[in-house]
Amino acid sequence: MDLFKSDAFSEQVRELMSRHHVPGLAIAIVQDGEVVSTGYGYACLETSAPCTGSTLFDIASSSKSLTAAAVGILVADNDKYPEVQYEATMSSLLPDDFVMPGVGYTEGVTVEDVLSHRTGMAR
Repeated sequence: MDLFKSDAFSEQVRELMSRHHVPGLAIAIVQDGEVVSTGYGYACLETSAPCTGSTLFDIASSSKSLTAAAVGILVADNDKYPEVQYEATMSSLLPDDFVMPGVGYTEGVTVEDVLSHRTGMAR
């Protein structure tokens, strides 16, 4: 964690941001239950609002691939999460939270269906 808080680390981050034309970013490190975060640059160029360790970013469609990757990690870790499989129904994994309009939809939609955008529901 000391390196993360050092001037050398901050300088390297700023240099990389300049080289790659990144206006702002937030970094968080979790180690042994401790969370340290900080921000660099700007969260908004129009208002010159600074980026902080708690700045929220709109990642839009990137969330789809991040979610799919996270689910893939859970599926691959069959020892810890044997119930999380692509053919598992969402309602069995999230019984109180995954509810769709109609029992057939709620009980029949699988993880693979959700990741593939094929729940059978119209837009």
